[in-house]
Amino acid sequence: MLMEFLPGIWQSDLISGIPDVFHAFSDRRVGDMRRSDMRSSFADACGISPDAFVLHEQVHGTAVYPVGSGPAPTAGYDASVYRYQQTGANGKTGHLPVLTVSAADCIPLLLVDPAARIIAAAHSGWRGTLSRIASRTVNEMEKLGADVSRIYAVLGPHIGVCCYNVTSRRARAFEKAFAGVAGVVENRGGRDFVRMQAAVTATLQQAGVPESNMEVSQMCTSCNAEYFYSYRRDRTASYGKMFGIITIRT
Repeated sequence: MLMEFLPGIWQSDLISGIPDVFHAFSDRRVGDMRRSDMRSSFADACGISPDAFVLHEQVHGTAVYPVGSGPAPTAGYDASVYRYQQTGANGKTGHLPVLTVSAADCIPLLLVDPAARIIAAAHSGWRGTLSRIASRTVNEMEKLGADVSRIYAVLGPHIGVCCYNVTSRRARAFEKAFAGVAGVVENRGGRDFVRMQAAVTATLQQAGVPESNMEVSQMCTSCNAEYFYSYRRDRTASYGKMFGIITIRT
């Protein structure tokens, strides 16, 4: 489960004990991560430099950017992967980027293969979930040398099936894309609700990530107004963005 290790900052029990791996999810008490001053405060609390954040425009697409492989896609991207290489006689790595994903209802997905020192961060909204951005991200990690059986995946706070009411058309799209996956769509009182986490975890399992290597936050961003921004709930009134971050410290 996710535990609050600092005010407004959460970590997963699953990967918090892995040596050298640092990750965190912010909530609204830390501030809107679209603001540079709030990002700096969050970075300071986490003991990292805000200059290390890999910032990018998320476009609800399927592009996965291997950080450091060349220029980032000019049209934006929704997932990034990175492999840390040891260089020099002292065995230290050089550039130490912190991968980021911002969300306010969509699923912030963090992944790591600790043995291969490969990390990833993905933004899985409804479009990305239908397009299986989770498995696309895993595939890019494998291209860098990750072993899928060693990959850990954490799904941060997101809108739950309790609140994610969708149109009939979108519900049918999820039923078609995830046929055979229990609980992806619920009908209550003639209204359709989508359980995004079921779709994403099924996608990860189909890609080969062991179920025992996954952790899913049960905190709904829409229900918990004290802690989380929610686009669905707030729209433009008090809408903000929260961060999921992951890096490897050496």
